[in-house]
Amino acid sequence: MNAGAEVFIAYATNGDYEFPADTRLSEAENSLNILGVGKDHILIMGYGDTANNFSGGHIFYSKDKSVASPHGSTQTYGAAGLQDFAYTSRQQHSTYCRDDYLRDLEELILYVHADIILAVDFDKHADHRMLSLCFEEAMGKILSRSDNDYFPEVFKRFAYSTAFSAELDFFADNLLQTQKPKAVKDKKIIDTSCYSWNSRVRLPIPESCRKSVLEGNAIAEALLCHVSQEAITHGESIINSDEVFFPRRTDSLTFSAHVATSSGNSDYVHDFKLVNVNDVDSDSPEWTNYLWQPESEDKEKCLSFTWNNAQKISRVVLWGNIDGKPLQKLLLKFDNGYSQELGALPENGLPLVIDIPEESQKEIHELSISIWDSGGPDGGIAEVEAFTEREQAGVLKPFVQITCDDNFAYEYCRKPGENCFDVGSYCYRISEPVNYEVFGNAKLEDGKLIFSDDNDVILKASVGNIYCQSVFRVFRDGELESLHAHQRRERKNLKHRRFIYRQQNRIKKYSKMLSERGILSTLKHGCEKIL
Repeated sequence: MNAGAEVFIAYATNGDYEFPADTRLSEAENSLNILGVGKDHILIMGYGDTANNFSGGHIFYSKDKSVASPHGSTQTYGAAGLQDFAYTSRQQHSTYCRDDYLRDLEELILYVHADIILAVDFDKHADHRMLSLCFEEAMGKILSRSDNDYFPEVFKRFAYSTAFSAELDFFADNLLQTQKPKAVKDKKIIDTSCYSWNSRVRLPIPESCRKSVLEGNAIAEALLCHVSQEAITHGESIINSDEVFFPRRTDSLTFSAHVATSSGNSDYVHDFKLVNVNDVDSDSPEWTNYLWQPESEDKEKCLSFTWNNAQKISRVVLWGNIDGKPLQKLLLKFDNGYSQELGALPENGLPLVIDIPEESQKEIHELSISIWDSGGPDGGIAEVEAFTEREQAGVLKPFVQITCDDNFAYEYCRKPGENCFDVGSYCYRISEPVNYEVFGNAKLEDGKLIFSDDNDVILKASVGNIYCQSVFRVFRDGELESLHAHQRRERKNLKHRRFIYRQQNRIKKYSKMLSERGILSTLKHGCEKIL
């Protein structure tokens, strides 16, 4: 929004598992209002909030038959003055089944037609897992349409491991970067599957979110609105100097190609899905139904993509199997005469990126991949991507951001006498060298900013006409002590809030349970008689 974007927020569920939908959605509305998103830009799909291993069964498992949510609903509904998307668009509520969920999600994506989509990724919550998988399925259907001309920039985000349950690292002298998750209770994804921590996109945060105390920090103020979620008590995990996402390109030519294979299911290699599971509830779900694996007796083991019109291909990306030994030897071939023998695909389903020589990029009608050595029974290909350009064009422009000890530095404070920092820069879609300029009594040597005195110093980083600058200043007299005292009070306050919130929410949950069982009304009636 600070960059002039029009922002829409979409919720798949009403959050009605433990609290009324009106409560959760009203809190969300108040929170978004602080962040600058109005009610007219909030969309709800209106599905039921569920927990892992819900005894009634998750709608993920019900293709076309309606199931009841924990709330007791069997169809989408509106709340907090918001109408569910299905009713708004078709004047008919959707049933709680997977087919309707997918249809609503696909239609919602096309309705908003956003240039940039930020979506939840596969973490430990069954609802998040379903949304992540169904989003990719819906996106794959959109991209595979014969007349498709919509190629949004997609970034996926882990709601737990890099946010809600991330490292407790907020209370520091300067905001720290989002930390790489040390351990995830559910099936690990980062660096143990198709997502590499080094491939993450780090986005800067606006000035209103950069305070090193919760008071007056816009993110903290927004979290305070989510009382039922006790969200502010997770502020120490959520607020950092950067926001971490994982990009997914949507401009692959394979979505518009005719795909053929000598054996095995070729649908998997151009469906936008890198992972898939049959079980969204398990603590350690098994990856399944996401790989092209030719039959063992197939002598060709070949996969081909063909186009009626000649294509330019400058980059091919192959994603393999997450578990087990990957494919060991392959042949990539174009019908223009270019071919390349490929070694083993990376472990853990990480991508193999093949950049095509410029002289071999044009006049391509067919791309084929042959497996020469499977390496074992687990090997396969999850996705094949072929791109005209090596980077996807989009509205999110290249940028450079100065780092200090790898934390994004905006106004970075140092203690008196602290005279050396490790500095560098993070570049998004920039491959050229970064130039640095120092303004003030300091010098930059071998990645170290060395200060001569305690005066303010400005460091500027630039690549062509793209630049940023950071101020390095010394804490003023008593400022550091005041900051630490304020942070101690906020820590104490958070501890108190955790206790109060949990007591309040425990009472609400028990009240709801007693009310549903008719016990609460009986107690009330008994009290009235006594009085």
